[in-house]
Amino acid sequence: LHYFYEPLYHYSIPVLFMFAYYVHALHERRVKTAVMGMIADPKILRLLVKDLPEWVKESDRHQCEWMNIVAQQCMHMCAIFEIKLQTKLNETFDRIKPSFVQGMVMEMISFGTIPPNILSVKVLP
Repeated sequence: LHYFYEPLYHYSIPVLFMFAYYVHALHERRVKTAVMGMIADPKILRLLVKDLPEWVKESDRHQCEWMNIVAQQCMHMCAIFEIKLQTKLNETFDRIKPSFVQGMVMEMISFGTIPPNILSVKVLP
């Protein structure tokens, strides 16, 4: 009698794993069905779409992550541009100031230290 049950013991572990996988897959399928039912609800779908960026909702908008990378890399050049802009503005102020004004000086120009973050670009035909 002992020899009769021994082969069943060797196959019971893989069968147990197969059953556990089946139960897990069944649970996953039920969860996916429930989620898809929620997304099919127009109220929930409107709430989800409301928070999406414009480049996802509209086909004429494109995400431009590469522009953010370029803006980050060009931030060190802003200091040079700030100095040149300040010089040009002060020269222009001296040239166009009215006679009753003694002087106009732009003391400081700053573009900040955080680069702009571009979310999307609209493409026009």
